[in-house]
Amino acid sequence: MERQLIMIGSTCVDIIIPVERLPKTGEDLQPEKQTFAIGGTGWNACRAAILTGVKPIFLSPVGQGMYAQQVEAAFADYDLEIMARSERENGCCYCLVEADGERTFMCIRGGEYEFRPEWLNALPGEYSLCYTCGMELQDTPAGENILDWLEAHRETEVFYAPGPRGILMPAERQDRILALKPIVHLNEHEILDLTGAATEEEGAQMLHQRTGNIVIVTLGGRGCLCVDRDGTIQYAPGKKTVVADTIGAGDSHAGVMLGCIYKGMELAEAMTLANAVASEVVSRVGADIPRTLDFLEE
Repeated sequence: MERQLIMIGSTCVDIIIPVERLPKTGEDLQPEKQTFAIGGTGWNACRAAILTGVKPIFLSPVGQGMYAQQVEAAFADYDLEIMARSERENGCCYCLVEADGERTFMCIRGGEYEFRPEWLNALPGEYSLCYTCGMELQDTPAGENILDWLEAHRETEVFYAPGPRGILMPAERQDRILALKPIVHLNEHEILDLTGAATEEEGAQMLHQRTGNIVIVTLGGRGCLCVDRDGTIQYAPGKKTVVADTIGAGDSHAGVMLGCIYKGMELAEAMTLANAVASEVVSRVGADIPRTLDFLEE
C-alpha cells in the first residue's frame, strides 16, 4: 500500500483589518472594515497541497466556540476529517494589513495549538512525508510532543517550514528537528537569521550541508531558489502581480512544494507552480487560494 502524506499544523480564524499604517501607542485609528477568513499555517499549506491533487491526512485539532464552528465548516467543505478535538475554545488571529500589503499578526491561541501524544500516536496508516512548521514546534508541550512522534517515525521524511516563530525556538529543539534531515522551506529573511549567512544562496548551501536534503528559499517578487538533494542550485523567477496582502503566501508556496515533492514532480516544475500559486495568493485579501489551477490558463 502506498504510504500517505500527513500534515501536522493549526487552523484558526483570521480577522483581517486593513490599516494605512500600524498605530502608535495611545492612538485612535478607525479601520473601515474587517474580514473573516479561515487561516493558520497548517490550513494554508494543506489547501495548497490539495491544489496539486493530493489528499493528505491533516492533524489539526478543532476546539470549541464560534471560531471552531467556522473551522469545522471549512473542514467539511474540503472533505477533511477532524482527527482531534480539544475541550478548549479555538483562538483567532488578528491580521493588521498596511497599505503596502505587509501584515502584522496578533494571535490568540486556543485548542488548535494542542498536539497531545495520544492524538499523534493514534494516527492511522504509514507515511512517506510529513509536514510540520515552526509555529507548532516552538510551543511547549506541543512542539516536544510532535518532535517525539517524528523521532519515533524516522521512516517518514519530514518537510519542515520554520517560519518566523521557528527561528526563535530553543536551540536544542532546533537541533532535534534538523537532526531528522528534513526538507526545509523558508523565506529570504529566515534563511539569513537561521544560518547567519551573508546571502540567501550561501545560507541555503550551509543548511543543505547540515541536512543533506532539499532546501527551498522564497525570495519575494524574485521567485525562489532551491538546493536539490545532490547540492545543485536552481532558481525559478517570480510572477509579477499587484499585492493586496502577503498573508498565507509562504504557507501556500510550501504546500504546493510539499504536494509536488510527494507526487515525485521535478523540482523545476514544482518551483514554477509554487511561485504562480503564491503570486495568486498575494493578489487576494487574506490567505484565500483558488480551488483549481484554472487561473494558470488565464
